[in-house]
Amino acid sequence: MPTGDGLLVRLHPPLGRLNAVQLRAIAAAAQRHGNGRLDISGRGNLQIRGIGEPSHPILVDELAAAGLSGSAGPGALARVIVSPLAGRDPADQLDAAVLARQVEAAVGSVQGLPGKLAIAVDGGGIFPLVELNADIYVVAIDSTAVAIGLGSAAGPRWCGTTAPSELPMALAALLTGFAAAIASGKAPAAMRRAPADLPAALAAAARLAPPAIPRSRPATPRAGILEMPDGGAGVVVAPPFGRLEAAQLIEVAGWAKRFGDGEVRLSPWRGIVFPSVRPEHLAALTALACGAGLIAEPGDPRLAVFACPGSPDCANASVATRRDASRLAAAAGPLLRGGARIHVSGCAKGCAHPGRAALTLVGDGGAYRVVVAGSPRDPAIARLAIGDIEERLRSVETSADLASRFAGKI
Repeated sequence: MPTGDGLLVRLHPPLGRLNAVQLRAIAAAAQRHGNGRLDISGRGNLQIRGIGEPSHPILVDELAAAGLSGSAGPGALARVIVSPLAGRDPADQLDAAVLARQVEAAVGSVQGLPGKLAIAVDGGGIFPLVELNADIYVVAIDSTAVAIGLGSAAGPRWCGTTAPSELPMALAALLTGFAAAIASGKAPAAMRRAPADLPAALAAAARLAPPAIPRSRPATPRAGILEMPDGGAGVVVAPPFGRLEAAQLIEVAGWAKRFGDGEVRLSPWRGIVFPSVRPEHLAALTALACGAGLIAEPGDPRLAVFACPGSPDCANASVATRRDASRLAAAAGPLLRGGARIHVSGCAKGCAHPGRAALTLVGDGGAYRVVVAGSPRDPAIARLAIGDIEERLRSVETSADLASRFAGKI
């Protein structure tokens, strides 16, 4: 699709998996046909930026030669999001990779659904997917039952349970009901804005058992060493705000071969997971990642800041969001260490983080509209330049201080 810096080509690696050969092929294509920049999206996809119109067909041919082109082949998952450890997480209650493929096959024939509708299939392991912005959440209760929730602004609305073997057909029935509600005008195309009575109606259509709330789990590891319950280990590295250079991707390919099993998984938290790293290589891998400009420390404040590509990459943006996000991460250390999140958005669409954040900044003619404890669509309490925002953040220690520090004239 066209963007501010040329065409954007989005790859959907099945289950987020890429091997070293594919990583190098993507990097080479990004350098030859684009501007050498890539983004990891909030759904674990990889986006190649700055492609020229004449180069697009050549790029597609090169990606096809690496087994990366096309969306209709066996195993292609377009709607389903899984943990980057799906299929090999020892903490999972079931094999989420197998279940995700079954779900994708079952719902693929349902007509009339929104193009970006997403289904999170969570095996119950190390990466809890309830944190993501999805339309439907499937979370394993145990090996015999999964909970189903519908997306809302406040998080999943748990509407029923079913057996894993019944899940694909249950979701197909549920989504058929949702498509019918959209067609009849009884529901908007966005699940998050669906009327309050819709979950019960869709649960009935899918013949779900009574709802259950999945157990609470620790927050998702965004960077650092992953200690597995079975004694194994992995490593998560994060490009700042999801942006990679082709040279960094080549480095990742080399580390996958040198320190792991030759494969990485893309994370819907805009990270890269090395799922299997020998203990004696953990320190070397994390040190190399940091040296290459990637985040490998779990306490890095940039992990608590969401930012879209911004200007000049996006034609809708008037602000350099990622540059400004780096400044804010440095200024807001105490606030971010306390668990707050900052969202820097180039426009009101809020692509990087559609939900609420302690502080949301929305680009507006080169400055930012300031929203406290809200989303990009909520009313702003001030309109300020980035330097003013940065200075005010230096004296903020808790989310409770934000409203008083940013109150001002629009």
